[in-house]
Amino acid sequence: MVAGISEQMLAEREETQLLEIVDELLASDSDNVQALRLLVRAHWWQRDMENLKAALERLAEAAAGGWSGERRALCADPVDQTVAGVDSLRRAAR
Repeated sequence: MVAGISEQMLAEREETQLLEIVDELLASDSDNVQALRLLVRAHWWQRDMENLKAALERLAEAAAGGWSGERRALCADPVDQTVAGVDSLRRAAR
């Protein structure tokens, strides 16, 4: 549901409001993977490569650190793909 709302907000050019909501979520839970994925999506939408890279790195760190098996199982595919994308970006930047 949140993903659908975020897509609608981006389509209606409300990315600033979306980023404010995501920032509020991350203020209370900095490792919230779903919020970090929305942050990545919003920066990609804006083509803000500097903030996109920072958001991808935050997402990769959250994905790598201290997850329970249940939480990892819920988000395994998207996170693994994102972590692989971050690794690719890092290799390309070298």
